[in-house]
Amino acid sequence: MNALLVEQAWLTATAAIYAPLAGYCGTNADVIPNEDPIVVFLCEECQHKAGKYWTALLKIEVDAPAMVEGTQTTYSSVWTDLLAWLADKALVEAAFPSENVDLNGYFVRTSGQGMRDNRWIASIELLVGVSTAGA
Repeated sequence: MNALLVEQAWLTATAAIYAPLAGYCGTNADVIPNEDPIVVFLCEECQHKAGKYWTALLKIEVDAPAMVEGTQTTYSSVWTDLLAWLADKALVEAAFPSENVDLNGYFVRTSGQGMRDNRWIASIELLVGVSTAGA
């Protein structure tokens, strides 16, 4: 399983939630601007389990300049909307694209907000079960 496929699937599934921000895949070669508010999907690890089944460690980060007025209030809502969406498994399954990757379940491992390098960062870390689509 390609980590980029996992990232792209989650990027597509959540597009309506983070719509005011630009979304990026972390393992893609695209240059990610550091002055803009963004959402990054990074599949840090993808392990083969058996047959067509894989587990992936996925991190979703909402990242925005901290010193801009209203940043935390504005972008915190994107983060809380993502958490609320993740709490409804049926909604997630309905939104998940299955062209390349099938979603077999997920678990929110951690979530939190903080500051790093004058940036406001809100992150969600997921353990995701995936399989190759149609196999």
